[in-house]
Amino acid sequence: MEIYIVEDDMSVISVLQDIIEDNDLGIICGTSEGQPADVDDILAKNPDMVLIDFLMPEKDGVQVMRELRERGCKAKCIMISQVAAKELIGKAYDAGIEFFISKPINIIEVKSVIRNVDEQIKNEKTLTNIKKMFMAEIADMPKEKKKDEGYGRKVLYILNRLGMSGEKGGDDI
Repeated sequence: MEIYIVEDDMSVISVLQDIIEDNDLGIICGTSEGQPADVDDILAKNPDMVLIDFLMPEKDGVQVMRELRERGCKAKCIMISQVAAKELIGKAYDAGIEFFISKPINIIEVKSVIRNVDEQIKNEKTLTNIKKMFMAEIADMPKEKKKDEGYGRKVLYILNRLGMSGEKGGDDI
């Protein structure tokens, strides 16, 4: 998993890099190097996850997130900040962050959050692959079975091909 860090404090970047690398949580594909966020650089690196500081000069983390989303970035975003005001944290969640990590940096919290987001990414990829498989099965379905048969028949056909239609829970699927 590739991670990009957007932070205006080089010491925080260094701590996050150490935690991520020392615990095999991913690969740092880029950082803002203590400078204002460079959305073009983030998009060019195409990370799986972006760690973003909330309060930064020029653009805050919420503005950066919104710009990334507007430009098609699909990376999971984790906000990092000392901010404790619930309305500001809510604003960050409304912008699309997955989790919020409080400063000062806590190694246990960082490891837990990154692992949770990594698991979420893996689950989404698995679901996408399953969906593609089902769509391919429907495309391969004989034409006489496709005609005038409802959605339930298509699902039953796929479950039969997978050997699952007689299994417990088959009716629930």
